[in-house]
Amino acid sequence: MNALLFLAITLAVAEDDIYSPFKRSCVIQNRINSVTAETKNLQMRIEIDEQQERNFMDTLFYLYRDLKYATLTEDRTRLELEIEGIQKKLHDVRTHKVDLLRDIRKSADKVTQPFRDNIARTNRIERHVGLEDSGNFVEERYKTQDSIKKITEALANKYASLAAKVEAQNVVEKATKKFKNDAKKIKEYVEKKAEAAYKDIHAKVVKAINGATENGVVRSDVEAVAKTAIEGLVNTLEMKAAALPNIKVAEKLADKIVKTQLKGVKRTTKKVAKKATKKATKKVTKKTAPKKK
Repeated sequence: MNALLFLAITLAVAEDDIYSPFKRSCVIQNRINSVTAETKNLQMRIEIDEQQERNFMDTLFYLYRDLKYATLTEDRTRLELEIEGIQKKLHDVRTHKVDLLRDIRKSADKVTQPFRDNIARTNRIERHVGLEDSGNFVEERYKTQDSIKKITEALANKYASLAAKVEAQNVVEKATKKFKNDAKKIKEYVEKKAEAAYKDIHAKVVKAINGATENGVVRSDVEAVAKTAIEGLVNTLEMKAAALPNIKVAEKLADKIVKTQLKGVKRTTKKVAKKATKKATKKVTKKTAPKKK
């Protein structure tokens, strides 16, 4: 009994001298606790923004669909105003979300691995801050750059093509009047304008995304950051596209141009044929007419 009591006292006295990998100073432990609480709060706010973003996107889907069906100017105006209001709210939410993503990453970087990774897993924020023990940093950076490049190219081509289509349909009627239904000149003019619109929007999209990602971004957030950077430009383009006549109207206009050209060719052919016939008739008449004595 005395031996057990002596052993317990010895262990109690020597407890402070025993090494433990789980023991930390108050400074580090307080920092870990504050980062855990801060990142958890930021994650909740990000989830709220993401839900609002989904709601606004659903609303815009229905509004854009209705805009295609609206025929009265009054209805189209009201729908366009409502779309502009929702787009502004959506842009504000996305901008706020990007700010929160930067904040959560800065907060997580206040502690080092493995504390950082433990906090990320506990609060389920891996997709926002990444994990330091998940692989090679250099390789991850290259993958992020590749992701930025692919997403930038995809978005730039998508919206530059839309801009070219909008510009082409806008200038067809103008070109028809300007060149008096000359199909070749109309085609060259429309292609020139569409190409210029494509290059302009492509350059603007690339510049906006590069500016938004130049200070660093987690690979999983690249698409969200890129789309937020070009949102104002995209909204303007989509409004212009929604206001365009449908494809059937454009096809009718193209058919009209072709038919007009064909009519012009037929008229010219008839005139030439008539002139040739008259000349031939005059010659025959002169040959067959009796000479005066």
